[in-house]
Amino acid sequence: VSIYMSTLLSRGQRFLLQHKRVLIVGAGGSSKMFVWKRARALGIDVIMLDHDNDHPAKALVHTFIHVPNLDEHSRRDEHCDTILRLLEERGIKPDACLTFWEDAAPIASLVCSRLGLRGASAAATERAKSKLSTHAHLLGQTVSHPHRVITAMFATRSERVSEEADLPAAIERVGLPAVLKLEFGSSAVGVKLVQTPEDCVSTFRSIREQLAREADHPGVGLGFGAGMVLMEYLSGSEHDVDIAMFDGQALCAFVTDNSPTRLPYFSETAAHMPSGLHRDHQAGLIDAAQVCLKGLGLNNGVFNVEMKLTATGGKLIEINARMGGFYIADWVERVWGVDLVLTAFLIACNIKPLANQARQTPATHIVGVQIYADHVKSPATLAFLGSDHLRALTDKGTLVGNVLEDDEFLKTGASAEFAEPYGNVAAYGDSAAVAKNKLMQIMEILDMDVTDGVPLSWFLNYLP
Repeated sequence: VSIYMSTLLSRGQRFLLQHKRVLIVGAGGSSKMFVWKRARALGIDVIMLDHDNDHPAKALVHTFIHVPNLDEHSRRDEHCDTILRLLEERGIKPDACLTFWEDAAPIASLVCSRLGLRGASAAATERAKSKLSTHAHLLGQTVSHPHRVITAMFATRSERVSEEADLPAAIERVGLPAVLKLEFGSSAVGVKLVQTPEDCVSTFRSIREQLAREADHPGVGLGFGAGMVLMEYLSGSEHDVDIAMFDGQALCAFVTDNSPTRLPYFSETAAHMPSGLHRDHQAGLIDAAQVCLKGLGLNNGVFNVEMKLTATGGKLIEINARMGGFYIADWVERVWGVDLVLTAFLIACNIKPLANQARQTPATHIVGVQIYADHVKSPATLAFLGSDHLRALTDKGTLVGNVLEDDEFLKTGASAEFAEPYGNVAAYGDSAAVAKNKLMQIMEILDMDVTDGVPLSWFLNYLP
């Protein structure tokens, strides 16, 4: 009976979404194409706003509205006025408004607020977009309460570095080693571990020289500014917490384990779902993520929270005020049976998702590695990693592949310093050990060094 009722209710929620007019701000890159296909399958009438009038997503949505210069993020108020005018001229009254693209989160929440729709507040998403503002806001909540956890417990020391002259004072306050990163960055682009004052200076100069404006590396937040933040380096294991919030309540949350990054850079290497942490540690990370989200004011939506599990408990790295990217949505559905895309649309449409849809036990274990352009050394590897081939192998059940960029991206050979992943190749099995072994066999067949000379087993062994 419970299975029957669960199926009935799930179908009922999907039915409620049919022909809902959902305003999407920012089409994003190739990695988001699956979202628009899913929206169409759900019967949602997507009204998409984007600066690129020739975006491939144009063919997948109900209505496409070109908004010139929408990627110039400093003009948010102006863009918001333009969007509201364009909607009024077309007689469009959206039922919901959201984004799945990191850089569009602030403008999407501003439009959402102006339209009176459910979503995170504009102030909250702006705080989340700035690494400095995130931690400063959470550190400011220090008033003790006998029945409430204070957000300052999970925040990290950080200082803005606008100019090279700001470094000595920032080092004095934060200490070394530390992490120097773009204040509004994403995808770990321009993030580096710094060990000495001299290292800080050389890294600052390198980032400033190569990442100064949006055109230098589109889509990683440079349109908000090229300022940097020096942040306390946290030791411990890294984990993602992907969490659905409705009226400040966590409906469901999923923990992913991450291997050590490509130090001194912070590009992701390998990951595992479900988490191998003890359930008490998972609960602690989820509680910390929920407290930080509520502390920032992110009470409605699906969010991605990056955490470190340190010797003193969970600590926040950063918050992404949108659904987790890369492989997250695919893995959550395969492992836990929860459709995060559907969940995000339901919340935006003011429909509370069913919280009991997640499986009590994982359907499988997935272990995957991120693939970067500099890993591709032979034509055979290039052919294997082609998007069509990876999707075919995924459909056959040979592996789990998630392609995030066009095939041409593999030929760029971008340096590790500013690299973004092409995609993710993963294996699955009844246990983490089985999945790890299968993945290592796949990498051996490919003869591909995905961990810069360090044995893949070393990275995988760090997964709990």
